Parts: sequence; C-alpha cells; structure tokens
Amino acid sequence: MVGLQREITLGMRAVLVDWMIEIADEWRLQWDSLHLGVQLLDKFLASRRVPRRSLQLLAVTCLWEGAKFHELHPPTSRECARLVDSKCHWRDIVRMEQTVLEVVGFDMSAPTVCTFLQAYMSGIAQDELVPSFAKYFCDLAIIHYSTTRFPPSFLAAAALWLAVGLGRMHAPEACVVPGLRQGQKELTAAVQELVTAYKWASYGAGGSSYVKQKYSHRRYHRIAKLPLSNANVAVQ
Repeated sequence: MVGLQREITLGMRAVLVDWMIEIADEWRLQWDSLHLGVQLLDKFLASRRVPRRSLQLLAVTCLWEGAKFHELHPPTSRECARLVDSKCHWRDIVRMEQTVLEVVGFDMSAPTVCTFLQAYMSGIAQDELVPSFAKYFCDLAIIHYSTTRFPPSFLAAAALWLAVGLGRMHAPEACVVPGLRQGQKELTAAVQELVTAYKWASYGAGGSSYVKQKYSHRRYHRIAKLPLSNANVAVQ
C-alpha cells in the first residue's frame, strides 16, 4: 500500500478498518468474516491504486465477500449499498466484487490472525478474560497497518501471549506454535507492535475509536479500560 496509493493514507485506512469492525458487529457477522474482509482489503490496496472516492465502496465489498465466504445468511448487495455514503448502486458492489476477486486471484482461503488464534486457544487452559483480551489485540492489529509485516501466526501468538499476561496467567507451552522459538525476535517485535496499538487506543488515537468503545463494554469485561501496566508483556 505504501508507495502505491496516492490519495489514501495509513490514517484513512485505520479509520476505515475501525468502521468495518463496527459494520461487522451491526450485521452480527462472524469474527472470521471481518478478518477475511480486511485481508482482502489490504491485498487489493497493495496491488491496485484506489481513488479516495472508491475507498468505502471497496471496504464494504471486501466485508461482503468475507461474509459470503463464512456466513450462512450474508447480507445482500442492496444492504451493502445502503452503507456507502456516496449512495452507490448495488450493481457497483457487484462490479467491485468481481474486480477484487480478480486482483486476489479468487483466493479466499488464506488463514487470518483469528484462524490461528482460535487454533492456539483450543489447546490451553484459560480464564474468562483471556479470549476478550486476545480478540481485542487481534482487532487492534488489523487497524494498524504496521502489523501487516508479520505473518498471521505470529500476530495471533503475540496476542495470546499478551492476553495471558493481562489475564494474570502463565503462558503454557501449548500456546506457542511449532517453530516459534526459531522466530523469537519476530515474536518480540510483534508483541511490541500490539503494545503500541493498545496504548494508542487507550489515548483515543490511531483510528480505533469504535473498537475501543466495543471492548469497553461489560460483555468484554471492559478490558479496553484496563491499564497495560498490569500486564507482564516480556517474551521469554
């Protein structure tokens, strides 16, 4: 994206992804649908120059494609069109869908950070706070473009590492993926990126206004309001 896009900044992308998270909640989409949608968005932005006026159309189309891949009853193209400020027609959504699929080579099966997180969490004991913390870190990760340099497996491991620290647990061996010890430097860097994203969100910056509001709700134990200083974030 950096170097290719002329009208779109990283700040605009952050606000856009935060909006996508809000729409995904409004539609009650699965978490996988959201993360696949953002993955498609980033692949497109890294491959094709997009005018600013088409950015929201692209985002809602990518989210729609993620929903069509994962949901039993995805929203319709007409429902998607009503979300776009420019009052686009549903046919514009369909045309954009075809363009996105061509750009990504019709590859909708690449694993996302939530794919790995769900696999890692299935093998560890956890208290009720850990899933909420881990999901919060993963949602912050997709807002901050700087995290895209890490593989989804590393981001998921970093999110879980931080989550177990904030949940006042000790991370067992089962939460570390095979081969991760050989990438300890990269894991440490991923952890620090998520810590930075967490702090930006705490200050109400970085384009994460909705996601902070979401994880400040009692449903998620108000984890977005907790200070990061309570966590043990050292990677050993």
